[in-house]
Amino acid sequence: MRLSLLLLIIVSLSACNLGSSPEPTEQVSDAPTTTPSLDLADQEAIIPYWQSFGIDAITPTEDDYVFIEQLVLRRMTLEADPSGDVSSDLQSALGTLIGADNIWQANELYIDVLTVEGDLATVALTGEVQAVGGAILSIVPTQFFLTIFEQVTINRAIVTLNGEALYNIGIANDTQARPADFVTTREAFFSDLSQD
Repeated sequence: MRLSLLLLIIVSLSACNLGSSPEPTEQVSDAPTTTPSLDLADQEAIIPYWQSFGIDAITPTEDDYVFIEQLVLRRMTLEADPSGDVSSDLQSALGTLIGADNIWQANELYIDVLTVEGDLATVALTGEVQAVGGAILSIVPTQFFLTIFEQVTINRAIVTLNGEALYNIGIANDTQARPADFVTTREAFFSDLSQD
């Protein structure tokens, strides 16, 4: 009896249409609603990566990151359809980053291991990154993490170069060194980047 009375009240209240606006309302379907999934059709038909330039090579825009008024990181795109597989798309993005005409040179730089487990990406690089000056080397980790975090499902990343944390290239002294298993979170990375 109580259940019937409760259902009658709910139906009556919904029929009253309390708080409605005088504008026409959208027709509601009886079809079940679903949470939208991350569909390839909803994504850009590109794979983004970040490239480094000297300030004399390009004019910075508000979307670029500029360091020491000389070094620019710019979001670029690999015009390829995303596969929908985060590991594969990240492999393509990082491979393009490494092969791009950066302000630093990649000397036989390869991706040995790339795995994505949940929201954690692990990337092991082998080879050399060479540049004239530590300032140029210091933007390389930023360039890699910007590219990694373009994959929206990745919130944490570990990146090594020859078994050491990528962050350790271009550091001024050993007190700034990080362990090889150092986890960079999306939140901390972008918080630090906004303070630079």
